[in-house]
Amino acid sequence: MNKMEENCCHCFEYYLEKYKLAIHRSLLQTPYQYRDDLEQELYILLFNKTQNIDNIDFKQQAPSFWNQFKEF
Repeated sequence: MNKMEENCCHCFEYYLEKYKLAIHRSLLQTPYQYRDDLEQELYILLFNKTQNIDNIDFKQQAPSFWNQFKEF
């Protein structure tokens, strides 16, 4: 496992622990027969969203006030 994959796994584990209780509480609102499938889909979605979180440069993506001002 290379360093990027290792960081990705740590990032996923962090968010998994962070949202596990919220996911579990939300699943209580769904019928019993759909819970396991929905839980698995939510974990897959969480993994996909955290997969490349280290590659995101938030300063580059978020528009600043002055960038918007220059456009006018």
